[in-house]
Amino acid sequence: MQRESQDSYVRRRDDLEKLEMERRKQLETELQSRKLQHDAQLKQEWDRKKLQEEKERLQKLAQQRNHQQHRQHHHYQVATSSEDDNSPRLKQRSTGQMDGIRSHTYLPRTDMKKMERNFEIFPDLLGSGNFADVRRAVNRESGQEVALKLIKKSKVQDRLHVDNEIGLMQRCNHKNICQLYQFFELPKSFCLVLEYVNGGDLFDAIREAKRFTEVDAGKIIKDVVAALVFLHDRQTKIPK
Repeated sequence: MQRESQDSYVRRRDDLEKLEMERRKQLETELQSRKLQHDAQLKQEWDRKKLQEEKERLQKLAQQRNHQQHRQHHHYQVATSSEDDNSPRLKQRSTGQMDGIRSHTYLPRTDMKKMERNFEIFPDLLGSGNFADVRRAVNRESGQEVALKLIKKSKVQDRLHVDNEIGLMQRCNHKNICQLYQFFELPKSFCLVLEYVNGGDLFDAIREAKRFTEVDAGKIIKDVVAALVFLHDRQTKIPK
């Protein structure tokens, strides 16, 4: 009787061990299946992401090619078709020389030594930001003071943004808007040769004066509105 009881216990134990092994195998199979499904899902998401990145890259290249073709076609010339463009000031800036500096000229890549031969660059900063520094300089040939805006290439993610800024500034030919004279490409930066305005900015003027008279405020508002009207009148002429 005791022997039968022991045999029964052994059989029950063996059955439980077999059942436990089967459960473990089933669990391992389920885990493996889930892992394969998860890996397949991750691979699909990765493939979709890479496909989208490649699509965006090709679109960006196409936009850059279109922009370069447009730039070569127009040669960075100012479109002048309104009555205001017939003024002597605008004619002088859009047709050639201005105080010894060629206006609206796109120049090939140069280096800092050539820049220093053309301009005496002063060390003091007129302004500084995350993307660019602005320094005062003097054209050695004409003696005219200018402002050099040096845009750091390391901060530029898309060259198209710089080209757009140049194209926009070339079309902003107005007495109340800072003028762009030349553009240079240096090894580490893009250099915009701008009109030098030594009166400071409006915020500093307000802070120093604390308050303006009605006449002074009216003059400032008139100049700002004139510049805005000029920009709005020409926004349809600026290529997208």
